[in-house]
Amino acid sequence: LLNRDKMSCVVLLIVVFAVGSQCQIPPKQPSNSTMRHILLTDGPKRFGAMCLDGSPPAYYHRAGVGSGSKSFLLFFEGGGWCCPEPGPTCIVGGSCVARSKSSLGSTKDDKPTMVPGYQGGWSLSASQEYNPRFYNWNMAYLRYCDGASFTGNVAGPVNVNGTTLHYRGYHIVQSVLTHLKEQMGMDSATEVIVSGCSAGGLAAYAHCQPITTWIKKHIGQSVRVTCWPDAGFFINVKSQEGNPVVEDYFRNVFKYQNSTSGLNNKCLQEYPVDEHWKCFFSQNSLKYTTTPLFAWQSGYDSWQTLYEWFNSGYNIDGHGNPFYHCARDLSSCNMTQLADVQKFHNTMLDLYKPIFEPNSPHGIFLTSCLLHCQSGGYFPASQKPHNGDPTLYGGLDGIAAFAAWYDGKLVAKTPDQPFPKGNCPRVAGLN
Repeated sequence: LLNRDKMSCVVLLIVVFAVGSQCQIPPKQPSNSTMRHILLTDGPKRFGAMCLDGSPPAYYHRAGVGSGSKSFLLFFEGGGWCCPEPGPTCIVGGSCVARSKSSLGSTKDDKPTMVPGYQGGWSLSASQEYNPRFYNWNMAYLRYCDGASFTGNVAGPVNVNGTTLHYRGYHIVQSVLTHLKEQMGMDSATEVIVSGCSAGGLAAYAHCQPITTWIKKHIGQSVRVTCWPDAGFFINVKSQEGNPVVEDYFRNVFKYQNSTSGLNNKCLQEYPVDEHWKCFFSQNSLKYTTTPLFAWQSGYDSWQTLYEWFNSGYNIDGHGNPFYHCARDLSSCNMTQLADVQKFHNTMLDLYKPIFEPNSPHGIFLTSCLLHCQSGGYFPASQKPHNGDPTLYGGLDGIAAFAAWYDGKLVAKTPDQPFPKGNCPRVAGLN
């Protein structure tokens, strides 16, 4: 089998949680970046926590040392979402039945160790050179195996065409938090960061306030909690052809997985029950998030430009889609297409207003490079991770900008200048 670095790239290609050609394996991490597999065998019985196929929840862990021994970074793995059955609105991820037979729906084939790669390979690194602010923290990488950004809460098993599925993602989070508290020293934590990439980034938005509430209740009111979602701001806009692509998709995921329990309660209170699905969108949960949050995002998110904004009649494979090449490489767009891209960018800027408000506790690293997840680092294998930008915060890279903001040295409320830009990382197959 592939190691988890390479496997995550293959998985991305299969479930299309990110643009496949963007997947780039980060450089080899130092051996102390290795994380140990923790299988929560009591999860199903004690919490009703299980993956789609009924296997126990799991996470990978590395203990903090020295000054980081009481600091915890929780990272939600991403990997798209699944639909109860394939259909025209199931734009990525495939059916939950198929997913239950893969690593994104089961932990039964998990390896005993892993080194973070495309997802979190940079922000979870134990290299003091690559990750000078957080390298010695306790790290927990939550395995994604529920198909709904860790929000599912259907009481009993569901039979789908003869296959038994379990939609219990919300309970996976409860199981992991409890284990970290009871067995991994989080009961004495002084600070906790909640992060994640793509669908895991959406989970970081969705769970930001609920996890804060849990920590304050079960560990202590004095614990500092901060959220750091990477590429999780999937905006609810129609495609440029007028199709409600992502809205239809997320509404189905929310409905069949009964995702209410895993969402921001203040957000839910603002909508009638038949509109609770709106809180699955980060643009809505953000408005009701009081926990300090630092968004790590591209204003031209490459997953969204290809599979949402430039999605031609729910067609994601490029055949017959006149925008396919433009969505993968903005420099190939004609003037009309580029104007459409700028509409998407402007909409995202508008929806990030809760962060740009001067008095909000939030910050942002909003690059204008065509990227999706950045927490793994876009860089050649021989170089230090870097997605810095001379036009953004004096050339700070994303992790340095977050560290400066976290330490009160940066306000971080300035978006990058719009495309076109000549200083973006070159990612194989895209630019």
